[in-house]
Amino acid sequence: MIIDFHTHIFPDKIAENTIHKLEAVGKIKAFTDGTLNGLKASMIKSNITLSVVLPVITKPSQFKAVNEFARQITGKEGIISFGGIHPDMDDYKERLLEIKEFGLLGIKLHPDYQEMFIDDPKMVRLIQSAVELGLIIVIHAGLDIGLPDPIHCSAKRAATMLKQIDNQNAKIVLAHMGGFAVWDGVEEHIVGQNVWLEQEKY
Repeated sequence: MIIDFHTHIFPDKIAENTIHKLEAVGKIKAFTDGTLNGLKASMIKSNITLSVVLPVITKPSQFKAVNEFARQITGKEGIISFGGIHPDMDDYKERLLEIKEFGLLGIKLHPDYQEMFIDDPKMVRLIQSAVELGLIIVIHAGLDIGLPDPIHCSAKRAATMLKQIDNQNAKIVLAHMGGFAVWDGVEEHIVGQNVWLEQEKY
């Protein structure tokens, strides 16, 4: 069984425009068209059994639409979708519970697109609450090729966040091997911490 743990797709009505924007800021060609069907076709081509979809919410108002889409696609035809949430949401505890009740196994945070450092108190309180609900927390770590400065989840800041999380059973994943393009910092600050590192190919 092969699991692709880090994928992104969008509802059909916004996929084309979203992919074009991401290609422009990242200066890289997307591998699929950003749709559910495009992901499934890619899975068949690459012999992928399961794909985990990680939605990113860039503003609180997107919560309902993003998580309704996640709820609709998860558990079907090899797709497992996590939920999305924004750290600026005052009702984050209720919204995390809603994500869990939808049957979504975790959440995705992207500090760069959410314009908040990973060790900000709002991020820490959100992550702590998600941990207490037993949710998996996947965090974009290190450089984002479309948003180079500042790095909102450096290895040092991630280590500071991890030290504030009170639960040895936490299921926290730092994507991109702990921090894209800042791997020396990962070795210095992250190795040995209570955290999972996502392995990938470049």
